[in-house]
Amino acid sequence: MDTNPWAALPETPPYVLPDDKAELDSRDISANSLGWRLDLLPVPWIGDPARASVVLLTLNPSLGDVAREKSDPGFREAYLTNLKGNAPFLWLDERFRGNDGYEYWRRLLRKPIELVGIERVSRRIMCVQYSPYRSATYVHARCVVPSQRFSWAMAKQAVMDGRLVVIQRSWHLWVSAVPELSDYPCVRLRNVRSPFLSEGNMTANDWERLLSALSI
Repeated sequence: MDTNPWAALPETPPYVLPDDKAELDSRDISANSLGWRLDLLPVPWIGDPARASVVLLTLNPSLGDVAREKSDPGFREAYLTNLKGNAPFLWLDERFRGNDGYEYWRRLLRKPIELVGIERVSRRIMCVQYSPYRSATYVHARCVVPSQRFSWAMAKQAVMDGRLVVIQRSWHLWVSAVPELSDYPCVRLRNVRSPFLSEGNMTANDWERLLSALSI
């Protein structure tokens, strides 16, 4: 896989990779038109790519608790550590209990956490975003920014490695970006608007596959 591009992220806002900005500028597309909040650190993925046995694919990182994030330097440190690609699942870190991201992911992962434990889940699950920049809602751009290709390469690598891939949102976008997913035995959730990882939101066989992958 290519070198992690996020080492080139500016240390101060606007938090946008130079190559991504150049691509937008060349097409006369503004980050504002896409709803990107470049005053917030991007979250192209969450989790440890080297150790994750379950890879969740979703659409875009939400804004979260902006006020708390900006007032707590711990968030910046955690986000930057995550971008290096060797940290456990950020939003299962007890330091951030009460934050929107923590509460959201604890709900979505409640059943796996109950069955295999939070420490194992935080090491074995990662989430990759189709678009890396934070926004309240996803706006489809008229171009692909270079950093997206690195995230898509993560999804392709998961297929090549035989990891369990769970499509949480935007199946068609992901298959278009990573054609290898089209005939791979991905887990497809029954309710993508409420993408819980639970027995009721997938087939019984897929639920067993998920628990087995987390127990590796």
